[in-house]
Amino acid sequence: MKKVLLFISLLTLMFISADDGPYKLVRLIIVNKSGLPIEVQLTGQDEEYSYYLHIPKGNKIAPTEKAFTVVPDYYTVQPYYIELWDPVYGSSCSAMRARTLDLTHSKPVTIYILPCNRRVPFSPGQIKFGSG
Repeated sequence: MKKVLLFISLLTLMFISADDGPYKLVRLIIVNKSGLPIEVQLTGQDEEYSYYLHIPKGNKIAPTEKAFTVVPDYYTVQPYYIELWDPVYGSSCSAMRARTLDLTHSKPVTIYILPCNRRVPFSPGQIKFGSG
């Protein structure tokens, strides 16, 4: 009887480990240089995965950098500035429109959040919000 139970439990473990769930996770790094705390909303392509990420206040001299681990997908990214006078809903910026971001590869992705409508030089390969 003990051998049968052992065999069944090993067989069960084998089937559980054969689940084809998301093994790989992707590293997302968000750098806040805006001077205000921010919230970043990530919504997956089929809205199966969704994240709401908080990044504390940072500025150009002392940026705040936070790393997150997310499930690979194509995400719609929408950042919001959290103003002291409106901490619940935050405020958006004309240069902060939502973008689609490809997070399906294993290479870490870095997003820079800058002050609203600030002109910065274009840098290929960098994802920036807030620069208009």
